[in-house]
Amino acid sequence: MRKLLILSQIGSPSAPTARATGQYLARFLMDKRILDIPWFFRAILVYIGIVPRRSKPSAEKYQSIWTLEGSPLVVETTKFAKLLALKLPDTDVVIHWRYGEKSVEATLKDYKAKKYDEILIAPMYPQFAMATTGSSLDVLLPAIEQAWPKHENVKTLKPFYNNESFLSSWVDQIKPYVQNNEHLLISFHGLPVSQIQKNPGCELNQKCCERPDISRCYYAQCQQTVNLIAKKLNLPQDRYTLSFQSKVGPKKWLEPATEKTTEALVKEKSVKSLVVACPAFVTDGLETLEEINMELHHRFQQWGGQKFMMVPSLNDNANWITGFAKMVNDVNWWTKT
Repeated sequence: MRKLLILSQIGSPSAPTARATGQYLARFLMDKRILDIPWFFRAILVYIGIVPRRSKPSAEKYQSIWTLEGSPLVVETTKFAKLLALKLPDTDVVIHWRYGEKSVEATLKDYKAKKYDEILIAPMYPQFAMATTGSSLDVLLPAIEQAWPKHENVKTLKPFYNNESFLSSWVDQIKPYVQNNEHLLISFHGLPVSQIQKNPGCELNQKCCERPDISRCYYAQCQQTVNLIAKKLNLPQDRYTLSFQSKVGPKKWLEPATEKTTEALVKEKSVKSLVVACPAFVTDGLETLEEINMELHHRFQQWGGQKFMMVPSLNDNANWITGFAKMVNDVNWWTKT
């Protein structure tokens, strides 16, 4: 059985320059899943208000993490894909960059002539959100239909926040950092509360998050991720905290915020040693390497903290690659589209 596996990731500017970063920001922010306002007003806001103002500062952030090989997110995802392909000899593995320069049609062009028994879409986001998984499917499903009309076996990877290999890989990453009395901060990418509450029946409270079906609830899945990781690490409740990072704009976002939480841990709970893990990301990028390991690290020390450690993401971790390959071959992790 021949398969096509499409790994969908957010993408990165092609270079750490104001021009390339501005182009990337425009592609990102013009997505209706990101800015949910009418196209005309979105275009004015993005091209006149945001991109001219944010291109240079954002480029400077990318410059601070850029390597000789290029964007860390691109480099590590590419390594992961190549190593994964070695474990899946019956599968063609291709990366789709959601906001990359290359269109999804161009990405799939070299594969159109091939016949596949299965086409698998794997959004590389452990927790489901319309702004990530939903946005990837918005462009991938029409492109697949165009390339392979009426294909009867197109499947999408389920949110894998509770997958045993995913959890065990993160626990293996975190464990060496929490051997003494360090406090573990588990930080997720934030989202506007209004996006979360678009889920039918969402009340954004603990009782709601514990209902049987949380398949489309980012907030509940983040909580479950924290609980499952902490349980495997055997950490008491006073040694770990959940938070949400990367807030932009005036809208109310998920709380508690990572920065405010870190300040409170230092000033109110006298935390001197802090370990930060970010299991909303399977690959390190700007949000971990710059926002956490540089910006938050600096503020932590300003507030009086002493020892700060960021746990690297899974990247090309061998156990994670093996576990992901198992997930690819396990029918229970896929939903027919």
